[in-house]
Amino acid sequence: MLTLWKINLAQLEDHVYSQYGEDGVLLGLLDILGLEKSSRYYVEFGVENGMQCNTRILREALGFRGLSMDGGHANSNIGLFEEFVTESNIIDLFQKYDVPADLDVLSIDVDMFDFWILSRIFRNGGYRPRIIIVETNPTLCVNDIISDYVGMN
Repeated sequence: MLTLWKINLAQLEDHVYSQYGEDGVLLGLLDILGLEKSSRYYVEFGVENGMQCNTRILREALGFRGLSMDGGHANSNIGLFEEFVTESNIIDLFQKYDVPADLDVLSIDVDMFDFWILSRIFRNGGYRPRIIIVETNPTLCVNDIISDYVGMN
């Protein structure tokens, strides 16, 4: 029997370490999905110094381990590595840092290239994040970008 969930994600928002309440939404989604089959692993890139990001709460409150990357910051104490992430190098970076195929959370915030990087991860077929967080930019017409991209393939 299929049970349909209707959840107002805005009611789950909580600002602990994230910018727009993603902490609460993320914890709520993990609660719904359950942690019993969880890898307890995350990947987030575009985190700056790692102080205000989506996955910090997982690391600090739930004991998750993971990979954080940013083009201008590094802190090995929190798993943050200085890497400039692009569509062409994302799979190599995942392999370099031994990202497991069944990661729980993938969070992407790289200013305008999010869609293409996520697309490359999906096309690779080797990674299956349970939850995906992607920054959106309301000034871009994402539907036009997706239509143009799909039309090229």
